Amino acid sequence: MMQNKKIKLLILLISSWVVGLFIILVGGRMLISLASYFLLGDFDFHRNDLIRGAEISIGCGVIIGIGQCLMSKEKPASPPDPK
Repeated sequence: MMQNKKIKLLILLISSWVVGLFIILVGGRMLISLASYFLLGDFDFHRNDLIRGAEISIGCGVIIGIGQCLMSKEKPASPPDPK
């Protein structure tokens, strides 16, 4: 049962880091592109930016998620209250 909890934690950490990093990277690039569109009239967002954001977020998300999972400690179970 212990391994099952660790695997669930690992998947949760990796997926949340990947999604969060992807949103930040691509969202920031999209914000810059929108600003250049409104200021200069040139929407400068390439498909390569999307692919590069996915590559970076997946790689970093896996590394950070594994690191956090390895550093996590499980609380010891408290004894039941005898009444």
